[in-house]
Amino acid sequence: MKYKRILLSMLLIMTMVFSFGPASVFAGNETDKETLKVSVQEDGSVSVKGFESDDLLMQYIDHKLAEELSTDAGKALRIESAPHSRRDAIEGVAANMYDALTPSVKKVAAGELADTAITVPAEKIFDSAVYTAKDLGVKTLFDDEGNISREAFDAFVDKLKSDLSDDLSVMLSAMIADMPFELYWLDNESGIEFEFTPDWFINNMNVYNDGKAIGIETDETLQMTFLFYVSQDYSLGGSQSQYGPARTTEVDTGFTKAAAKTAENISGIIRKAADEPDVHKLIIYKDEICGLTSYHPTAMEDKDFPYGDPWQLIYVFDGDENTKVVCEGYSKAFQYLCDNTAFNDKNIESRLIWGEMIHSSKGKVLVSGKHMWNIVHMDDGYNYIADITNCDEDENSSDGKYPGEVFLAGAVSGSVGSGYTYKYENGTIKYIYDTDMHSIFSKNELTMSNNSYPHDKGGDEMTVSGKTVSLKYSNLKKKNQTIAAKKAITVKNAIGSVSYKLVKVSKTSAKKKFSVAKDGKITVRKGLKKGTYKLTIAVTDKDGEKKTTGNAVVTIKVK
Repeated sequence: MKYKRILLSMLLIMTMVFSFGPASVFAGNETDKETLKVSVQEDGSVSVKGFESDDLLMQYIDHKLAEELSTDAGKALRIESAPHSRRDAIEGVAANMYDALTPSVKKVAAGELADTAITVPAEKIFDSAVYTAKDLGVKTLFDDEGNISREAFDAFVDKLKSDLSDDLSVMLSAMIADMPFELYWLDNESGIEFEFTPDWFINNMNVYNDGKAIGIETDETLQMTFLFYVSQDYSLGGSQSQYGPARTTEVDTGFTKAAAKTAENISGIIRKAADEPDVHKLIIYKDEICGLTSYHPTAMEDKDFPYGDPWQLIYVFDGDENTKVVCEGYSKAFQYLCDNTAFNDKNIESRLIWGEMIHSSKGKVLVSGKHMWNIVHMDDGYNYIADITNCDEDENSSDGKYPGEVFLAGAVSGSVGSGYTYKYENGTIKYIYDTDMHSIFSKNELTMSNNSYPHDKGGDEMTVSGKTVSLKYSNLKKKNQTIAAKKAITVKNAIGSVSYKLVKVSKTSAKKKFSVAKDGKITVRKGLKKGTYKLTIAVTDKDGEKKTTGNAVVTIKVK
């Protein structure tokens, strides 16, 4: 293609920045995908009608979890992947945009990229833009002095803007179809803009085909920057309680990394429980959640503490001890694990419930207020409570710490209409359903069992046995000796971890020479005389309801 270069007046475009947008990007779930509409507005912006970022966030985690667990695991993933790649159906500039931007979009979603102003050489997007006077809708391309006219130049900019916006619309449609949830962090109001460096156009505007067309040809010196504006929820400067700055391209990677890490951690818990009996799966989930998170220290004092935070789930599984949750986090975490578990009995399911909790002791109300918990429908056809918040032994929890009394336990009294009461040693906890629950669930689904579900069902009873351990008298003369639990005691079929307690020493005179830690480590103190000693050690499984205890007799020979 032959052309000659004509320089434009510096005054013409010195202050001009080419900014195309905004483009709002957010997609619906499986029931709304068909209504997704991508269109170019008169101002060149690209709008996309769909769902909010909170929905996309949860669906992003769903998809990451599906990848972690593989397609045959997980009981119910909320979103189905696109049946085929839309990238293969697009070409030209739209395809170039897709290929140039997709790696960065995925890195942002995974917490690997903190700045969403993505700059790429324009030549990766398009080679050239050349238009005739007819294309631009003008009578002539030049002024009386032979330079490109202001009218033609403005028309060129508008035409380039329009064409690139059309391509952006096609690209976004394909990207949303292929990976809608990787864009959960995008601000759906400010959306996307892209811009060029204006100085480049001053020296690179060309005339083509003997003056019949004007245009540009890109090279490595022309940079094109796509500004993906970040939702305030995920922007740098945001927090659990405060929105971040508007129209920013700075991502808080602490948030996005946590979102990506969540699916990995959840899949590990599900795999850990995969081969266990169904009730053991539930117990493992309870224990894992309580071990991973703590109750928010100020929530109980603040009656206006916010609910509905999608990050509550992530704060449980993010591995960060500084992120705390309220009952919403405990219950949603348990619900999510159950939703994505292939139980051996397909009738088992968890239901997310909210309403009011009244915790009383000796006729005095200790705690009263909004609460969220779970109901688990078990294989026997009955419903049981699963209040994970009050199973947590964290000191900030709502005077709880009652895993046996409010996990798969039986109610001592109550009804669907009046609420159900559960008893513990010094008081009661009553749960009253919110009115919404009566419209969401049937009466049968809210009717609670009066009997507790056996925590050892589906598995063998825990058995324990002691071993014989020999110690050298010469070593005991110098210092204390320690014996690991597994070297002294065999434990089979326990649920989760177990605790140990020294009950008896065969020779009373030597009792002070032995101690047993909670983790089962036996300490034999120096100075113990030669001889044979038998230690009776109580071994108890971790779960509060079952509390199966067996006595192991450990023989220690000092010689």
